[in-house]
Amino acid sequence: MHRKLWKSVVLAMVASLAAWAQADPDVIPDRYIVVLRDNVPASLPVAAQAARLPSVALLHVYEHALKGFSATIPAGQL
Repeated sequence: MHRKLWKSVVLAMVASLAAWAQADPDVIPDRYIVVLRDNVPASLPVAAQAARLPSVALLHVYEHALKGFSATIPAGQL
């Protein structure tokens, strides 16, 4: 369930993030903050599952101000 939810969240964000990243020279390529939906019980299990994917490097897990994580995710993995 977490993989499916994580995948749907990331896919929903890809189009807008890609356009924004190309327009802003201060954007670090392949680095993303993934914000999870409110109905996700905890960030850590979803972030841990994402980190097991090839070439994904987990940077930080957010659990207080928002539920989500930051990671380096190559464009091919999105």
